[in-house]
Amino acid sequence: TQPSEFRTLVNPCVGKGLNIVLELAALLPHRKFLLLESWGLDQADKQKLESKISRLPNVEFRGRTLDMKRIYQSTSLLLMPSQWEEAFGRVAVEAGAYGIPTVGSRIGGIPEAVGDGGVLLSPADPADRWAMHIERILNDKSVYAELSSKALAHSARPELSPKIAAQRFVNVVHD
Repeated sequence: TQPSEFRTLVNPCVGKGLNIVLELAALLPHRKFLLLESWGLDQADKQKLESKISRLPNVEFRGRTLDMKRIYQSTSLLLMPSQWEEAFGRVAVEAGAYGIPTVGSRIGGIPEAVGDGGVLLSPADPADRWAMHIERILNDKSVYAELSSKALAHSARPELSPKIAAQRFVNVVHD
């Protein structure tokens, strides 16, 4: 089952795919979107963003939070339409731990972070292609359940456990 109401983009800036998400919101007015500030937008960028979303009643902007659990509990799908080479998409792993699939760009470390727990598209794909995949995932309960299960399993990989990561760090420092 789908956990909640939002299609969520963390860190709403152009490099993270903000323009695609805004196009998606216009194409999918029946879906709610959440833009969650992460790095902290400067005042001019925040004003530009607020102006753009003022014309999109299905988009909500929230400031930075330390309570990501609450964010993930209100998210049914994570959006990562990044336009730049991400080293690793940590939010895809975090969302996966809540059984939330990701629709993201096939660029940088995002494919490794998403694994089988989502759908990967070219960063150059038009918004209507992204919208098609979002609708397919959200409208087909079996597709959603399968991706949710795979996202959960992918996020629980042993190499992502804090204990193993800490041991690897100690080994690198020791060497």
